[in-house]
Amino acid sequence: MEWISYGDDNTRTFFAKAKQRKLASYIYQIRDTEENLLEGFDRVGQTMMSFYKALLGDQSTIRQPIAQEVVNQGPTLTMEQQVHMCNEFTDLEIKEAIFSIPNTKSSGPDDFSMWDWQGDPDYKVAQGYKWQQETQGKVPWTKLIWARSNVPRNAFISWVLIQHRLPTKSRIEKFQPQADTLCVLCSTEEEEEEHLFYTCNYAKAIWTELKKWWSHTPNVQNNRQLMGSLKHGKSPGLQKQITITATFHYIWSARNHRIFQKQQIIAHQTAYLIKDQVRSRILFLSKCFKKYSSYIDSILA
Repeated sequence: MEWISYGDDNTRTFFAKAKQRKLASYIYQIRDTEENLLEGFDRVGQTMMSFYKALLGDQSTIRQPIAQEVVNQGPTLTMEQQVHMCNEFTDLEIKEAIFSIPNTKSSGPDDFSMWDWQGDPDYKVAQGYKWQQETQGKVPWTKLIWARSNVPRNAFISWVLIQHRLPTKSRIEKFQPQADTLCVLCSTEEEEEEHLFYTCNYAKAIWTELKKWWSHTPNVQNNRQLMGSLKHGKSPGLQKQITITATFHYIWSARNHRIFQKQQIIAHQTAYLIKDQVRSRILFLSKCFKKYSSYIDSILA
């Protein structure tokens, strides 16, 4: 408990614990090849030294002199070549040597020519960053997912869904075989994203009830149609953002309650939770920013 409360502050407790952990790594006793138990650092060290000497052998101090006649039988440098090897390198020789290295090695010609950035020999990090930014296209769901009006946890679940990374049973099946891949909300079809959030009878009941509550609720069957409705729709953006992301979150939450807590949340109750959160969120935003009063009449119906 002391270690947790004091942490790694510069205290006596910290250094005492550090010393204790260091001492725990010391070898105080060891058994030799005859199974005798030896104690003490000196005896432990001598035993280990003897073991590895027997295993690897002693270093030989006797060396045979090099037979010069054997060396002369192979290629040798002439006196002129030896003098040339002692000369200083010129800049041209250094350049030729470096540029002779293949492109697959480092450093090569690319390491020098890469700084010729779009005809400008002076490369600037800002130019490279701007170039990289321009190569990335904008995704259509940015304003839906990351709108400030959304509840953060709803935005996160929606983002993972749009990225096709939610751990549905069909996705987990790709990495690890599953005994059951049926949707836990309807038990009729395989649990994958489009089914769970759009075509499942449970999801359909929720979208239908939301449509009755708010006529601008999108009537879609998959993420692509949803993106199209957001791009071309004329409904109030604020309420659509909050409603869609809240629906994704609560459907996923109902699914998890069924699997992990063995609790069944009926579609009507889930739709009620969605509508209640949308109302609370818009009322909160209207109170904070004084500019969303036009949405209040529709959500209180």
